[in-house]
Amino acid sequence: MKIPGKRYKTINVETPANEKDEKPIENQETVDLLHQIKDIASAAVIGPMPLSLQACRFELPYDLKLLENITPLDYLNKYCRLSSRRQHQFKHVFNRFRNRYYLFESSYLYSSIIAVHKENFTRSQFNQLCQLIDLGNQECELKFDMYAGILALSERIAYYSSKLHDDCDDLYTAKHVLEKCDFDGLDRKLDGLNISDTMKRLLHVL
Repeated sequence: MKIPGKRYKTINVETPANEKDEKPIENQETVDLLHQIKDIASAAVIGPMPLSLQACRFELPYDLKLLENITPLDYLNKYCRLSSRRQHQFKHVFNRFRNRYYLFESSYLYSSIIAVHKENFTRSQFNQLCQLIDLGNQECELKFDMYAGILALSERIAYYSSKLHDDCDDLYTAKHVLEKCDFDGLDRKLDGLNISDTMKRLLHVL
């Protein structure tokens, strides 16, 4: 209760040094590590996925001459369609391994594929995949769509190496109907086009 006529003195209370705002983290490596821990903790655990030829669908452009000017990575980026389930699963894997710029570094490619397919994908199959996409030893950074296309291709390689089919007829009937229409008579469709050998090899493997 204030007393009339009484003057009160204002007292400034200093905040102890340890209660002041903490200094921002200046070590960028520490920041990166914290982001990586957060991403790994928030990412869903992706176990081995049942292999399928319909979970991801590959298609050909309406104008086939577009195939003359693209690389295998360009093709996977533009002409691979994912089911909603694969979109969700591949996005979690991408977020687990991406860097702070939301790009996937190719040096983690094998590790990320193993996180998806476990023992269903071997180092030999990984080498085959790298040859198909003409990756080589160069390091590169991938956006999600291109990375998802590579994961879809890895699923095809794993499926073809499994015992889930008996012959070519089984493979044909197991694919999505739209993909079967696109790739039916592939050699005839590619005849006369100036497509690189790496692109031809990829299309025939699909």
